[in-house]
Amino acid sequence: MKLIGYVLFVSGLLVSVTQAAYIPEAGEGLAARVGAWFDAVGTTFLLGISQMVVGAFLTRAAAAAAQQAASQAGPAKEGDPAAADPVAAAGALLAGLASTLAPLAADGLGADPARQSALKAALDEVLEDQVPDFLELRPALMDAFGLEAFATMIGHFASMERNAARAWSAVTDEAWAEVGPCLDRARVGLQRARDAFPA
Repeated sequence: MKLIGYVLFVSGLLVSVTQAAYIPEAGEGLAARVGAWFDAVGTTFLLGISQMVVGAFLTRAAAAAAQQAASQAGPAKEGDPAAADPVAAAGALLAGLASTLAPLAADGLGADPARQSALKAALDEVLEDQVPDFLELRPALMDAFGLEAFATMIGHFASMERNAARAWSAVTDEAWAEVGPCLDRARVGLQRARDAFPA
């Protein structure tokens, strides 16, 4: 139902915007132009607006149903810290990311295949395990921090993720000169995310 609502909303938006942009041939005066516009496309414009309203209603209803289903699924699993306190879990995940990224270095990497493998394994852990675990907590963090504070924090987090991925690609492509700067930018992004993480 959520997908149907989204499709209805977007298609209704496109229809209404297209019709609103229509410029009719009309005589002088605002009333004459508006009347000519409505005669030409007014009905289609109103249908597009109605479609947007229905789509928004269906999308919100689907989201409310999903939230209700989640609340009826029962209490959080015992021993799951993320379910019990997602904010504390997110803070711990950021600290874990910092511990993983801190020792990573690129000096002499090109001449040491063992270090290359170790660096790729560490970045795999960041990108495939730690980042997805953190991103699973986004809805709870948005509720806890508010949209503005969350957006600031997640923007810096995304910078960390993007540069960690670039470092991984640089190791894979043997672009050794790029690895160090990417790691440095990843660490800076993570530190800024931690600084922006509300207490």
